[in-house]
Amino acid sequence: MEYMKFRDKSLTIGERIDDLLGRLTVDEKINMLSSVQCEVPRLGVGKWTIGCEAARGFVSKDTNEVSTVFPQPIGMASTFDKELMRKIGEIAGDETRHYYKQDPTGRLMLWGPTVDMERNPLWGRSEEAYGEDPCLAGEMSKEYTIGLAGAAHSEEPADKDIRDCRTDESGVLLKTLPTLKHFCANNNEKDRMCGNSDVTVKLLHEYYYRAFKPALTEGGAHAVMAAYNKIGGVPGDMNPDMQHVLKDEWKMDLAVSDGGAFSQNYLEHGYTNSHAESLALCIKNGTDTMTDDGRMVAAAARDALNKGLISENDINKAVGNVLLGRFRLGEFDDRHKYSDTDTLPDSEYARTINRQAAYEQICLLKNNGILPLTSEKLSVSGEKRKILIAGPIADENYRDWYTGVASYAISVRKAFEMHFDKEALSFDNGYDYVAVKSKANGKYMSVGDDGKISFSADKITERELFELHKWDKSVYNFKSLFNGKYVTENGTYSASSETPYEWFIKEWFKPHEYGEYVYFESWHDDSVYVNENGELAVKPTCRPSENRLFTIETVSRGTERLHALSHKSDIVIYCAGNHPMQVARECYDRETLALPSHQHEQIMSLPSEKLVLMLISSYPYAIVSESKHASAVIYSSHCGAEMGNAVYSTIFGENNPAARCPITWYRSEHELPDIKEYDIITSRSTYMYYDGEPLYPFGFGLSYSSFEYSDLTVNALDDCIKISVNVKNTSDTDGDEVVQIYFSADTAPERISKLCGFERVTIKAGETAKLSLEIPKERLEAYSTVNGRMEIFSGKYTFMAGASSKDIRCTADVMISGAEASFRKCGETVYCKNNDSIFRGSLGFSNAKNDWYVKFGDWGGNVSFESCQFDGADHMIVYASAPCSTARIEIICNGSCIGSVEIPPSASWDDFHEIKIPLEKAPDNTVEFNLQGMSAVYSFMAMKDE
Repeated sequence: MEYMKFRDKSLTIGERIDDLLGRLTVDEKINMLSSVQCEVPRLGVGKWTIGCEAARGFVSKDTNEVSTVFPQPIGMASTFDKELMRKIGEIAGDETRHYYKQDPTGRLMLWGPTVDMERNPLWGRSEEAYGEDPCLAGEMSKEYTIGLAGAAHSEEPADKDIRDCRTDESGVLLKTLPTLKHFCANNNEKDRMCGNSDVTVKLLHEYYYRAFKPALTEGGAHAVMAAYNKIGGVPGDMNPDMQHVLKDEWKMDLAVSDGGAFSQNYLEHGYTNSHAESLALCIKNGTDTMTDDGRMVAAAARDALNKGLISENDINKAVGNVLLGRFRLGEFDDRHKYSDTDTLPDSEYARTINRQAAYEQICLLKNNGILPLTSEKLSVSGEKRKILIAGPIADENYRDWYTGVASYAISVRKAFEMHFDKEALSFDNGYDYVAVKSKANGKYMSVGDDGKISFSADKITERELFELHKWDKSVYNFKSLFNGKYVTENGTYSASSETPYEWFIKEWFKPHEYGEYVYFESWHDDSVYVNENGELAVKPTCRPSENRLFTIETVSRGTERLHALSHKSDIVIYCAGNHPMQVARECYDRETLALPSHQHEQIMSLPSEKLVLMLISSYPYAIVSESKHASAVIYSSHCGAEMGNAVYSTIFGENNPAARCPITWYRSEHELPDIKEYDIITSRSTYMYYDGEPLYPFGFGLSYSSFEYSDLTVNALDDCIKISVNVKNTSDTDGDEVVQIYFSADTAPERISKLCGFERVTIKAGETAKLSLEIPKERLEAYSTVNGRMEIFSGKYTFMAGASSKDIRCTADVMISGAEASFRKCGETVYCKNNDSIFRGSLGFSNAKNDWYVKFGDWGGNVSFESCQFDGADHMIVYASAPCSTARIEIICNGSCIGSVEIPPSASWDDFHEIKIPLEKAPDNTVEFNLQGMSAVYSFMAMKDE
């Protein structure tokens, strides 16, 4: 066999990549630019598929590929348990390797975890990420990715580039290659393919980028997936900071576009004039893989190459970055440490860790003493009391889209039935039982033996009865009481679906009132009607004729059944929440924080003194009245196979809850800005800036134990802040406490508190734990708009230890040395993107400069710059444009105009004119540009004539 250097593991990875690139033809390399890299049989290089979801463990839709399904990420974040996250990652990585051995054509380049900042809980994908704080999300994703990858960046050789290493050196070979999603400012589903996240450069670095850094620099992540949206006017996969910050500064290996995002740059964003232009901009700004149709990507690459938009070296760079990952995964080594081992999925150890995760993510939000339930509380004079298990989630264990296949799934009802005999329990899911009647033929909707739906019945029997599922006002499901199946569409309708679980939910009926009738639209917005054969079918949207009109007759009201059962029960456990495949998920944001109206109605109808509200959901709700009404409120994510066990064990005190809210629970959606508002400072969003009274604040969570904090000490060392605090369990119950460390700086524009460290610790009853934490100093960094970089500023810092962001127990001040105050000086270029405030303006992006600028619409606006010391300046040189007609710029200082000039019309937004503006006096401190008319400013310099 011919000797090929790229298969020689005694050589460095860089030497092997160069050899393989040299053997590949240009066309073969072009066919490696998409997420399905073509095989090269003549070199023995196999097909390679980039991407395997890993939000909560190994994800496959193949029912034969069973894996450990951990809690939703929002639930994992609630644990605040970093050690647990690493264990979860290790199991997920092992199970991924197992299935890779069965199909070695990819899978190892994982897509996950999702680290998007959840600054708005209406986001449809809230279950996928780790909350609203970059420290929490950063630390939890760091630990998860270390487990997934099998190594942390700190284990890599410190004195050389990774390409100068061999695959058998410590820390080089990877179990899997985690890819963080979605870089960045990707927190709305509406218009996500064409929308723009308008955000300041300061917030990009302090908030949105910051969450990604720990996993990429300290953890086990080696790649990012770029976001669909534009960021300050530039599509996510063309964001130059992927190259400048993530690759050049943070040493990230590679980047991929999101699914279909590459083609959307041209088709949806309209950002370029062709796919070829898009590909050139993506590659040159750091995106190596286009997750799109391979033939289209290849055609775009050939076109770009022929037009001189890219060179073969550009292709080599992108393909080489992906090959770096393939080499680090051991694909081209005959033997390595992962090739000789195999861990079977769904092992007993994995189940144990999964059970721990499910237990630890349970968050107790309210308890007036009803919990934990005890044998004393469940018996009166020796007679056992009756428990009602109720609500739409009580007998369900739902999966979301990014969920693997579990070998078992325990619902709340099932868990209780494992511990109580039937006489002690009653159950009702609370759904209304309804019959649907056609106006056209006067017949009822009926289910045949084969599940086929027809409007053929004159009277109501079991075949004509359906549970009416209302997850919100815009979507209904009908579930047959005859065969237990959901009514679903495939041209015509049948009751044949086990559960709504496809990318497109064909069980959707979208209701519209029409006088005393209702008509429906299908999942695809087609008209639902009764055809000439009496079948329920769909056709293109049309006026609501008689065969489109229906009446819904309620035969049994769920609220009335629950009310009757509750009065025969001593304890009521009502399981409320969401269906993770409906209403809000990828592609759909929520419109409200309120519970579905029928759930609210049922909760408020149940006896308060008996009621435990068990909220099982992908996201927070505004449960103000429900929380006040219930005696106890517990929150759980859809936490996988062990959900029922976790709920049961918490209610009965076998699990002492200690989870915390990773996101603020607001009292109403009216407390939130528009979901497309990304400036958390001006919109006063997240716990850091919100100045209202939340229902449950960030970091909040109760326990069956109680804790006292004392003796907080803080020492500033060269590279970290050393903190110690004593925490005493003052109760008679062993429990966990999540100790949270916040800080504020007197150098900041406003004294807000931010999380900088946390630790979940187990403390036995009556004992005191002395907790020591080392906080890396870089967590104190803030963005300097003067210097255009993250810095630690000299000054007094206050550190706070507490049980939540609103429950601070101890504080201590310390002086920290760092960067001194900086000023903008004469003769120095000031880039307008590094402003301190903008009014009626936003960031725009110039491909010519590969940089951001500030733009204004017809009404103009202003942009200000603080910390100016322009001593002696008598004029300014400003680079400005007016893309429509003549505009005007005024220089304002201390409320007075000290210079102004017209901006002549420009050929485009970034056709910047060099404009000289004479100044009446030298500006100082804060300088403001007042723009009149459609205009843009890129940079300026204060100058003085010699």
